[in-house]
Amino acid sequence: MFFSCQSFHHDSSTLIVGVESFPENLDPRLATDALSAKISALVYPGLFVMGTNMRPMPSVAESYKFISDTVLSVHIKKNLVFHNGKHLTVQDVLKTYQSVIDPHLHSPLAGTLEVIDRIESVSEDEIKIILKRPFAPILTVLTLGILPESVAAQGFLPIGCGPYQIEEVIDRQKIVLKRFENYRLGEKPKTNRLVFKTFWDDTVRVLEFLKGRIDLMQNAAPLTLIPAIEKGTKNNKPNVLEEAGINFSYLGFNLKDPILSHSLVRKAIAHAINRDDIIRYKLMGKASPATSLLFPGHWAFNASLEPFDYNPEKAKKLLDEAGYPDPEGEVPRFKLVYKTSAKKDRVELALLIADYLRAVGIEVEVSSYEWGTFFRDIKNGNFQMFSLTWVGVTEPDIYYYAFHSSQIPPIGANRIFYYNPTLDLFLEQGRTTLDENKRREIYGQVQKIIYDDFVYVPLWYENNVVAVQENVVGYTLRPDAGFQNLVNTFVAE
Repeated sequence: MFFSCQSFHHDSSTLIVGVESFPENLDPRLATDALSAKISALVYPGLFVMGTNMRPMPSVAESYKFISDTVLSVHIKKNLVFHNGKHLTVQDVLKTYQSVIDPHLHSPLAGTLEVIDRIESVSEDEIKIILKRPFAPILTVLTLGILPESVAAQGFLPIGCGPYQIEEVIDRQKIVLKRFENYRLGEKPKTNRLVFKTFWDDTVRVLEFLKGRIDLMQNAAPLTLIPAIEKGTKNNKPNVLEEAGINFSYLGFNLKDPILSHSLVRKAIAHAINRDDIIRYKLMGKASPATSLLFPGHWAFNASLEPFDYNPEKAKKLLDEAGYPDPEGEVPRFKLVYKTSAKKDRVELALLIADYLRAVGIEVEVSSYEWGTFFRDIKNGNFQMFSLTWVGVTEPDIYYYAFHSSQIPPIGANRIFYYNPTLDLFLEQGRTTLDENKRREIYGQVQKIIYDDFVYVPLWYENNVVAVQENVVGYTLRPDAGFQNLVNTFVAE
């Protein structure tokens, strides 16, 4: 495939990033979708930040010390300034966390912060966080972006102390970030403005990139169009960067559904899907089979689990055993509705998976929706089956958020309505166990329980694929596909 396009050059002081959706909420206390979280990280730093090794490291925090298993002392960096010119103080930190716990905010993080008994101001640059019980992921929790006291207490305005400040938001179209000249947590951004521009149509997005109207696309180009991007045009020879990623794609089920509540049905669906062929032919080999929400190489990854094999005959026998024998003629065993986003490649994947399920006697209706509508339906439990991707997972406590019986929305992300008392106990132990070796054993069991119960169908870990114009300098990939490295990126003259 070859596109013939005339190149377009915009102001080199602006870097334009093409994205496939629009952020749901730029308030870091309310952000649940990946794009919101990644853009927010450029505007609102937290006490800690995830380093390139995918472990938390100090950001707004100068230093920290565990006084005991339940008491954490954190010193705040001095002379940090918010985008409105006010100095960041310990009171801003206190009010940010208090606002998250406030039930009126309805923050999805409220359940996680429940472990904090209180936060005390020790001095003008030190706070003491007292926990109700030992809580291993506390540093990861403290990556939440800090807001000014007045904003946290009274509502939300886009004010942080990050390298960029929000200059303009045009709903469903673009977000413009401006370099914060008084940024004090690191080097100032290399470019004056950063524009996240939404192109809902995949082909339009790629054409705009090849015309030079987009400088960078990260995991935002259909993999089938990557060869065309690599080939470029007569006037435009872009670069494509690729590395193994940690984004985990899966097929999810509503476990309250009378059909999908049967584990044998879910197991049959897992064995009916030929993931290897999908990866090879549909994903252009730019993914690897998955077994767990955690990625290979993660310190808690259970390497003993193997990807489910493609075995349609086994799938048929499992469906028979589950009480759904193959009826005579063209009549299906049963029908399911499979929801997905309206993105062309996601719809195509859903249709392909539907074909595999149809081959074992399951009729599947694929319903696609604009992202916001689709994600709201998933959060509200309005689905039978869906596919989604967990993005940037680094802390194994994510399993508590996603699978503990107390975390059914709106409190958490147990959107599939899973209830397993044994798993609940392991998840509670994983949070309160501070020894990493013991936590590794606990989360090994957690992964095996979920794997054996076919709670979802692990599909693949997607590679990170970034297309950049040849005059874009300095961008490097992160395993979690975060945007932090845009600070070091610019368009050369």
